[in-house]
Amino acid sequence: MNRYLYLIFFMWSMVVSAEEKADPRVVVLVREFEQSQALNKAGKYADALPHQLKVVEGIKDFYGDDNEMFAAQLNNLAELYKWMSQYEKAESLYQRALSIYEKKNPNQPATATSLNNLAGPYENMGKYGKAESLYQRALTIKEKQLGGSDNLDTALCLNNLGLLYFRTAQYGKAEPLLQRALTINEKTLGLDHPNIAAIVNNLAEFYECMGQYGKAEPLFQRALTIREKQLGPDHPDTADVLNNLAVLYKWAYTLTGQWK
Repeated sequence: MNRYLYLIFFMWSMVVSAEEKADPRVVVLVREFEQSQALNKAGKYADALPHQLKVVEGIKDFYGDDNEMFAAQLNNLAELYKWMSQYEKAESLYQRALSIYEKKNPNQPATATSLNNLAGPYENMGKYGKAESLYQRALTIKEKQLGGSDNLDTALCLNNLGLLYFRTAQYGKAEPLLQRALTINEKTLGLDHPNIAAIVNNLAEFYECMGQYGKAEPLFQRALTIREKQLGPDHPDTADVLNNLAVLYKWAYTLTGQWK
């Protein structure tokens, strides 16, 4: 879940009236949200889905369906569908959330986050032109509104746009964006945060694709170490890095007779 959208929900939980807090529906709503987030973090997306659906319906019942709180929970629901590769469902929900944010303020950070989110399903469905346009617009808003190069949300946009360029073989554009995203995250979060593992893994895949196996291998190893420490050995994200490392060794040996 994007940290900005989490903050919206957290702030709501702090400012609701005493009467609302006493309402058992609010207690259930907060519990469903917490369960959804815990299962999402554990990679159990299908298990998180029914909890997040209840959150969406609960917010709608309390506040209606034309506010940022509701849009934030639509984004969270769309994220689960995206992770389960149900891209058309994710696209529809992201579009609905984006329309709410744009109506409120087309240049606010939450709008940029929603643009960035919507670009993901388009990229997964091979609609690269649409995805690139959304990523670029999101990056422009983030850099203007959130202080530029040292902001984590800016780094997320950089990383996503860099990955799009990588996947569309625009390698000269991809590497500096991925490197910049890594630098911002390391400066802000330290060297062992899970976000670091994701970007390091992306860079490793980039160097592997370029045939630079000596650069790729230590990056995969670094990503694996972080994910084993932060997420555990059985998390799907940890397994992804293990698989990537195995593929690297296979290809390097096949092509060179040795892994380096």
